[in-house]
Amino acid sequence: MKKTGKFLFNAILTLFLFSSCAFFSNTGDTSSEMYDSYKLSDETLAAAGLPVVKIQTENNAKILSKENWYNATISISNSEQDSYNFDSVDVSIRGRGNTTWPLRKRPFALKFSKKQEVLGMPKHKRWVLLANFTDNSFMKNVVAFYLSEKLGMDYTVRGRYVNLVLNGNYVGLYWLGEAIKVDKSRVNIDEDNDYLIESDIYYDEAWKFKSAIKNLPFMVQNDDSMNQTRLNNLESRINEMEQVLYAPDFPYVSGTSNIDDTYRNYIDLDSFAKFYLVNEIMCNFELSHPKSCYFTLDSGTGVLKAGPVWDFDWGGTNPSNKLFLKYTIYYDSLFKIPAFREKVNTLISQLSSSDISREINSIKAEISESAKLDGQRWGTVFRNPVGEVRNSFDDYVGYLDKCVTDRVKYLKRNSF
Repeated sequence: MKKTGKFLFNAILTLFLFSSCAFFSNTGDTSSEMYDSYKLSDETLAAAGLPVVKIQTENNAKILSKENWYNATISISNSEQDSYNFDSVDVSIRGRGNTTWPLRKRPFALKFSKKQEVLGMPKHKRWVLLANFTDNSFMKNVVAFYLSEKLGMDYTVRGRYVNLVLNGNYVGLYWLGEAIKVDKSRVNIDEDNDYLIESDIYYDEAWKFKSAIKNLPFMVQNDDSMNQTRLNNLESRINEMEQVLYAPDFPYVSGTSNIDDTYRNYIDLDSFAKFYLVNEIMCNFELSHPKSCYFTLDSGTGVLKAGPVWDFDWGGTNPSNKLFLKYTIYYDSLFKIPAFREKVNTLISQLSSSDISREINSIKAEISESAKLDGQRWGTVFRNPVGEVRNSFDDYVGYLDKCVTDRVKYLKRNSF
């Protein structure tokens, strides 16, 4: 990487982190606001056009922990199909998120006692309610998931927009979706032998290690059958992969001009190319830390795959003609491989900026009335930590549309 490129990347990252710190210093822990009285009639919520989710905690308990589950019941009404509605089903609820958890409008995790179909999505016990509080368009995650589907990633998280009522009070426009879990309808790997991995600087799971060369944090998410031997095997495999990717002459056979394709035994180029494009298009700087980067490793083949994609509420904020993520995680090495560059070029050619724009405006039409209700509940002050300030929901959506479509056009012009 050229020195000027490194300087530019570090300068952008520093500015991003500084603005983030300023944002959170202004918000603080304001959990009590979630439980302020704020009533909306059923008619008003129904008129907004989205499903209405009502959660009632036992004894009106406030949800103040990310570790402890609270007993509750959940009801869903106003769905597009009557069969999706249900009333007073037992559920457990707790807080979730890292940087988003202390904010005024909080995200939650849900756990049913048995697998439950939700809004037409496949049955599972575990679900999430994302607040999208730092995203005034409410749709950066959903646009990223759309790109993931278009690029054909193995699994793309499913979800639906809803209006949430908690203990009788309207708390805003949320996204009710699938938690990233091993399951035939989600991350379809062998629960007992394969690995669902998260790379995240919070480094707060039980089974974890940091890689030898890149010092990347890896945490095992499907840990029910985890033991030290399995963790050691995973760590050894990742370290072997890094030794290949960061050999002095990589990707060439030492002393020759021939490509050494040993890397194919360790890393899946196709998934990493798709993962890169979703994040690069969305300008998702989470890869720079890294945060919320998910991978799977097949214990039989020993091959590492990238995905599913997750956590884009801080992305989608830059239409610039620059490559922001080409030197994050393992991409500094992967982009040396001609076959990887070819895959990226082929994949980006398959995306249509006009199709993306239509999708964004379709989502806008779906949630616009609910976005107004959410704005009346929460306002927009301090809701954007990365410095993009617009005057209205429509303007924020328009800016996101410009950012994403301009990025796609630029990447199509840029030969990798």
